[in-house]
Amino acid sequence: METLKAIVRIFAVIGTVILVRAQLGNALALNINLFPVQTIAINGENRVDMIYKNQADYSNGVSVMKENHLKINSTGGFIVKVKADQDHLTSDNSEASPIQASDITLMATKGTSNNLEELITQEVSLSQNNVDLFSSNRGGVNKYFNIQYNGANGNKWHNKITGGKETNYAIQIIYSIEPK
Repeated sequence: METLKAIVRIFAVIGTVILVRAQLGNALALNINLFPVQTIAINGENRVDMIYKNQADYSNGVSVMKENHLKINSTGGFIVKVKADQDHLTSDNSEASPIQASDITLMATKGTSNNLEELITQEVSLSQNNVDLFSSNRGGVNKYFNIQYNGANGNKWHNKITGGKETNYAIQIIYSIEPK
């Protein structure tokens, strides 16, 4: 009988130790909060020169392709918009008549290392209002986009030179990114 009591005491002590150890453990809730992140940057030079220097340029227009021109990071779907800071290009010659911003069109295409399959793009005319240039239903990291800048053709700017010398026009273009 004493042996039986000893065995019961041993099991009671072991049970108490197990119960005490179980009560020493604590639980916690692990929360992960993901916030949307979107960045857009001009890759390389932040200047585009469209040079009209012969009759073919005035007739056919001038296009400049800037490869990997925009770099996008987005944790989800996005829309890239473009706008001009005003509705016309201004000249360094005060006698020159303005060029309408809408005379310039832009088109985006995938740059290198860009596997976004759901890219939606269209050619747009430059405007003082934000215009959707391209979008995707999926985000990505370090996605590059080419931008083609197209100037007027059909001799539209043939008479924009003043004083018989080179006349320069300029405008600021602003790119932005928004969640889709």
